[in-house]
Amino acid sequence: SAQINDQTRATLVHEYVHAVMDEVLAFNGRALPTWLHEGTAEYVEWRSMGQDGPPYEAARYIQSLAIQGNLPKLAQMDQGPLIATRNPGLSYAVAALGVRLLIDRKSMYELVELMRECGQGTPFPQALERRFGTTVEKLDEELMHSLQSR
Repeated sequence: SAQINDQTRATLVHEYVHAVMDEVLAFNGRALPTWLHEGTAEYVEWRSMGQDGPPYEAARYIQSLAIQGNLPKLAQMDQGPLIATRNPGLSYAVAALGVRLLIDRKSMYELVELMRECGQGTPFPQALERRFGTTVEKLDEELMHSLQSR
């Protein structure tokens, strides 16, 4: 039998968020880019552990990559599993930071409504522009600048 420790609980939260997102998306998971799907689950996992971002050492590493201009781009994480990227932990964290930017810009409610809209057939770029007034490319730039200034 598995023991429910903090890490197991965090994993369960992450996977439960995916299940809820599947419902909101009307089981049309391909309606969202991978970074948004995984980033939302990762962000909620952080919040369930009382954090607002990655662990300290990971956050410092991500900031140093941003300062060097070497931060992975959300736009490059639109398809395929993040676990298959060169540095999965980094990919998940950057995706979650992108989601945090969207939530900070508007709200979690607006993020869920974007998901619902995409699940009903609205293309993601159009829904992102309408709901958040941005593009993935602009979001990548905003993320880079916000991390460089921390």
